[in-house]
Amino acid sequence: MKTLAALVTFALTLVAPHVNAAACGDLVESDIRLTADLVNCPGPALEVRWQSDLVIDLNGFRVASAAGVEATIRIHNSRNIHLIGGTVGGDRTGVTVTGSNQVHLEDLDVEGTDLGVYLWSVHDSDISFSRFTNNRMPIVIDDEGLANGNAVTSNHFNDNRGGVLIKGSHRNRVEGNSFRRNTGAVSIAGASGNLVERNGMFDGNHAVSISGREPSGDGSHSNQIRGNKMYDNLYGVIIRAPKSDRSLSKYNEITKNAFRGGSSGVEVLGPKAYGTQISENGFYAIDGSAITDQGTRTIIQFNHCSGGC
Repeated sequence: MKTLAALVTFALTLVAPHVNAAACGDLVESDIRLTADLVNCPGPALEVRWQSDLVIDLNGFRVASAAGVEATIRIHNSRNIHLIGGTVGGDRTGVTVTGSNQVHLEDLDVEGTDLGVYLWSVHDSDISFSRFTNNRMPIVIDDEGLANGNAVTSNHFNDNRGGVLIKGSHRNRVEGNSFRRNTGAVSIAGASGNLVERNGMFDGNHAVSISGREPSGDGSHSNQIRGNKMYDNLYGVIIRAPKSDRSLSKYNEITKNAFRGGSSGVEVLGPKAYGTQISENGFYAIDGSAITDQGTRTIIQFNHCSGGC
């Protein structure tokens, strides 16, 4: 029996991952699991460069760099990185991810940052089952068409100044999140082919804003805002045409959403907002206009409005 137990123990050592603890400023090159808070770090608390297939388990602890440090956690040019299970703070950026793909941020509490999570030139990555509280801007997905195919799903955003900003980035998905008491929930600027679906957006300034990207003037095209609940926001969905004379915002779709309360439901502002479709939405107890259309060739059909559309 002792021989059998020894063999089992030896086999487990072969298959079990080697997990290291961490200290402020560590350059992470293998799986790590925190055993204590990492706070007041004079530079980035943790950094990953040119790595693949590793796990950073915060293990319920808090990570925060000292005041003025650009980012608490940095992930650069890496693939299949998992950051899970703890609190991220710092007065600048919580997590910065650049030039990477398949980065997975899950079960995090991101609190009190200027910018919670910043994705630049990142694709096929996701942020899920996390909580964002008292941040100026919780999430930015950025970069002139190279940050594509990312997902923000099943998160809670409470009492932030912003929500999710998709800027110059395409084919991203924002789905199944809860936004409460944020200045804005989702903003799309100069970005196309994004899906905003089945979110709850409550008690904010605006639920969804679609606009051009300045100063480039790029328009936002073929975004789908579908199946969301937008209750008691000052504004529901606002589509602003780009300022540039060179471009339009075209073929955005606002469908199957429920709007309740607030001063307006959907506003399409400016003739360069072209071919917007507003269909199969429900508008209830809107103080002002359910639909304001100043666009070009807007399609408005099959909506239900209490008190008239």
